[in-house]
Amino acid sequence: MPANHVIQRITLLSFRTFGDYVLKAPFLFELARRYPNAEITLLTNRKGGQVYPLLDSRLKVIVVDHGDRKLKLLGTVLGVPPADLVFTMDDSRTTLVLSLLVRGRRKTGWVQGRSRLYAEGGFFEWKSVRPWLSSIVKAVYRPGRIRLPEDKYDGEVELELLDLEGCGQPLARYRGDYASPPAARPERHYVYCAAEAGWRARQLTDEQWTGVIGGLLRAFPKHAIVVHGAAGAVKGFAMDPRVVSYGQGSVQELFEKVSAADLVIAADSFALHLASLYDVPAIGYFGPAHPHRFQPTGPGSTSLFYQPECSPCLQLRGDAPCRKGLIQCSSLAAMKPIDFIAAAEVALA
Repeated sequence: MPANHVIQRITLLSFRTFGDYVLKAPFLFELARRYPNAEITLLTNRKGGQVYPLLDSRLKVIVVDHGDRKLKLLGTVLGVPPADLVFTMDDSRTTLVLSLLVRGRRKTGWVQGRSRLYAEGGFFEWKSVRPWLSSIVKAVYRPGRIRLPEDKYDGEVELELLDLEGCGQPLARYRGDYASPPAARPERHYVYCAAEAGWRARQLTDEQWTGVIGGLLRAFPKHAIVVHGAAGAVKGFAMDPRVVSYGQGSVQELFEKVSAADLVIAADSFALHLASLYDVPAIGYFGPAHPHRFQPTGPGSTSLFYQPECSPCLQLRGDAPCRKGLIQCSSLAAMKPIDFIAAAEVALA
């Protein structure tokens, strides 16, 4: 592309899930700052269609999903106007395939190859499961890069696509003027607990949550405790009006609920990353993955983690037990309610 060519249109592709999208805020922030007059179109799935407009309302978001008819999906992708630049913001199979169809003068982004996984004492290499796709994509991307986020905070990885390096800034540093503003703090302040952790092996037990909720009530008598999930533990506090069960609401409502909290307690999840985006103190509990990649960045935040002897873990997602047959990861099993209360007292000091 000629050096004097004015960048007028940029197309982005991003196909992951809720929490991953929040961590793209630094890339969106710096991209808009570098090309302030460019029209930016983003292709994503239905989850991204709910999150990205709240990160930057200027984005022209186009939703395509696996549930769409193939001809409709193909027509939508081919109908995107040709762009001066195309960026792929992750290396998922969907992103790579669609990036071949989107029209653009220059395409750049992640390809799949040899990545690294965190292990006790260091890293080890892990081969991509889609090498054939990367071979095709490498012929199109200029340049194509291997995504290596394991030795840094995940929110800073995409900055490499703009030839920038992260400086260890909090995620909230990249919340721009066009992001959804934080909600007003209510009269009764509260601690938000995200007990739904996604993977079965990464969830605290009802017994652990009972201890955490009880400890928070004693340590912070002026706060309410809002809990999403852990129905069995919440039921034990049915007579206490300060314990509030929070049902699954819209993505907009979760943005508001987290941004107005005094403290968030969550696993590596959507809620934890939202807390970082709004500079809300958070306690992140981790296992089996090491916290350095997804740690909370708000003031006074803490990561709880106990190195499993079986690290690295290639745990299957969803409800499948771990490959050692454990129902709960040993890192989480070692956590005590007092760990959470001690961290909360530091965060809310």
